[in-house]
Amino acid sequence: MADKKNSRIIKFIGESASYDDDSGYIRRSIGNGDSQRLLEVMGLENIEAMFKKDNEAMKFFDDLGEFIAEAITEKIDREKGKEKIRP
Repeated sequence: MADKKNSRIIKFIGESASYDDDSGYIRRSIGNGDSQRLLEVMGLENIEAMFKKDNEAMKFFDDLGEFIAEAITEKIDREKGKEKIRP
């Protein structure tokens, strides 16, 4: 069960987080299938320096955004005591 600090954060984020690859934003669920910007994935310039091709850098950037959103959602699930973690 979530402690007071985490409960407040979970209430703010909602049931899950998702990554929007068009904008680079991680979004929070606000009900009725709607979402709202939670944070922006940054560091594309640093990521581009790791790759020779721009498309490889963008793929990694999007993968990173998805990873962060999935990690937030898994944390919410654990704090709420859900046994099954989302795929």
